[in-house]
Amino acid sequence: VTSLDFSDTLNNIEKNSYTFLDPPYRSASSEEKTYADYGTNLEDSFQETVIDFFMKAKEKGSYTLLSNRDWGDGFFEDRSKGNKVEYFEVTYTVGRKKENANGDYSAKKAREILMVSE
Repeated sequence: VTSLDFSDTLNNIEKNSYTFLDPPYRSASSEEKTYADYGTNLEDSFQETVIDFFMKAKEKGSYTLLSNRDWGDGFFEDRSKGNKVEYFEVTYTVGRKKENANGDYSAKKAREILMVSE
């Protein structure tokens, strides 16, 4: 366990290790802020840095997984480079309530991806 920035941990990854990347999730647009952005740049350039790290960890022989939010625009599929992309329908129930027309709140439906090294 370490408290380093993820980009500083590549040297710790070894062959036959397990690397799970769960970054702040990608926003639908640069104007939208996610519920928990952790003060991090959520622009696509940040997400591409995470995907690049995924590829480097895989090259080192690590079994690598990356979770994120899918917006149906092909962002992760276009960058998967032959890795498997799985989809999961989820419901956010904590801190992500959606206001309905009548002023009530309900859980927010979403789709997430899991990119798996192959």
